[in-house]
Amino acid sequence: MRSRCLVLGGLLLVAALAARPVQAADLDQRFLSVQWLLDEISLASAVGDRRSACVAALQANDRLLDLLPELQRRRPGIDHWALHDRILSAVSLCQIDPLG
Repeated sequence: MRSRCLVLGGLLLVAALAARPVQAADLDQRFLSVQWLLDEISLASAVGDRRSACVAALQANDRLLDLLPELQRRRPGIDHWALHDRILSAVSLCQIDPLG
């Protein structure tokens, strides 16, 4: 009986360790979508497309807020607040211009 428990415990440990890189890869993939939106914000801002920059900024803000707790826990080296500030600076493009 004891050997079965040890084998089962070992299998659970191996499964947990094997799943960890998949979770990290999933986080990287989801964060990549935020990075793409940051690129879209930059491009739209550069060509003067305020609407596209606004939409991308709102999407990036939502995705970053969803990822933020996990990013802070698993990727402490990333300056999370600088990313959020960059996104929020583009959200100001969403304000309605009374002259145009």
